[in-house]
Amino acid sequence: MPNMRAADPPSRSLHCSSGGSAGRAAELAVRRDPAYARDARMPRKVRELIADLKRAGFVDRGGKGDHRNFVHPKVTKPVTVSGAEGDDAKRYQERAARLAIEEAQK
Repeated sequence: MPNMRAADPPSRSLHCSSGGSAGRAAELAVRRDPAYARDARMPRKVRELIADLKRAGFVDRGGKGDHRNFVHPKVTKPVTVSGAEGDDAKRYQERAARLAIEEAQK
């Protein structure tokens, strides 16, 4: 019967750049770049959607629990963003915020 032991974990050199901590810092900087997040299809954080809405002139009129309603004088419907600020935003939330910001800029 063959030896049934688990495979050895890959060496650390496969996961980290050879630049040491400088390479790790550069890797983290790329991950935090919003353009990288959009290109890689990583979900944005709820706090980023809220910041975008506030920057576009939306006002938080409050909500229940983790729900926040943002209104703008030029936008017909309020935008509801749910979830804690550190949660990943859902695709429909990202789309709703983007469309509302585009409508406000017209």
